[in-house]
Amino acid sequence: MKNILVIAIYIISSLFGQKQPLDIDTSISYVKYTGFHFLHDWSGQSNKFNGTIYIDEMRPSESEITISIPIFSFDSQNGNRDSNMLFVTDEDKYPNIMFSSKVISQIDQSTYDVIGILNFHGIKKEISVPVMVYIDSNSIEFKSNFSVNLIDFNINRPKLLLSPIKESIEIELFIKGKK
Repeated sequence: MKNILVIAIYIISSLFGQKQPLDIDTSISYVKYTGFHFLHDWSGQSNKFNGTIYIDEMRPSESEITISIPIFSFDSQNGNRDSNMLFVTDEDKYPNIMFSSKVISQIDQSTYDVIGILNFHGIKKEISVPVMVYIDSNSIEFKSNFSVNLIDFNINRPKLLLSPIKESIEIELFIKGKK
């Protein structure tokens, strides 16, 4: 009898604790970078990324996130700047920026620390990304802001008036997924 009870509990918990795939709503989701130079700051944005997100609401640490962004899809509203960005990132050799989660830890009710591998410019580096998560009955939203050091990925920083841009760029991420 105890074995039947244990099996029943396992089956029920498996049914309710399974990872749910989310459909990313790319009509409103985006990844945005902001670069800095003493003369001005600028941003480029992409909503042409793809990936898979599996959410386990019962066990968030079992969730998985994989995202791939074509570098050419970033638009800063300045064709010359975008062309230069494609050149310095060697987009012809490394056409995508990829992130794959390894460990997801809950910090508080809506904040998570997502540790994963960022693959950028042919270099894979483990990074930690703070993510705010908002869940309702039909969707899940992810918001994050973090920095990426260009030197860590062997990016030769472009110069303007003999002065290179700052070493770090800021990344803003907003993803809305439909359950």
